[in-house]
Amino acid sequence: MRLILTVLLSAGVLSQGSVLAQTRARRSEAPKTWEDALEKEMGLRAAKVDKTLVARPPTRTGALGEDDHYTMDLVVKSGREVVLAVCDADCGDIDLYLYDSKHEQKRADDNEDKEPTLETRGLAAGAYTVEVYMVACKVSPCYFAVGVYEPKAP
Repeated sequence: MRLILTVLLSAGVLSQGSVLAQTRARRSEAPKTWEDALEKEMGLRAAKVDKTLVARPPTRTGALGEDDHYTMDLVVKSGREVVLAVCDADCGDIDLYLYDSKHEQKRADDNEDKEPTLETRGLAAGAYTVEVYMVACKVSPCYFAVGVYEPKAP
């Protein structure tokens, strides 16, 4: 690669400034941390599920070992919320569960995958708890992101 760049630079095909600018642009596009990478993946995942979804901040990120779990509060407002989670390359399986205020399970995505999804359609407005459960993690800890999305207001 360096040889090709050197030849192109010496032949006047490329300027050194344009090579530096392109390199800097590529670096600025790359996620700087695992949190950034997972948040970017969450946005891509949301677009796959429904192009009208927008994030309801904040997206939560964390690290879990195999058989560990993380919980977060969720206030269901419209019954149109979607809870998404993603995890890193070392993660083999991550699940999502949704419990009401009586700790009764209302929804679950316990399929063997790295991108679980829960929908709140049909649930009453109110307080709920989302549980993220790391089922399989090849190299502990595994990093994850979980967020709540809802359709854009018309």
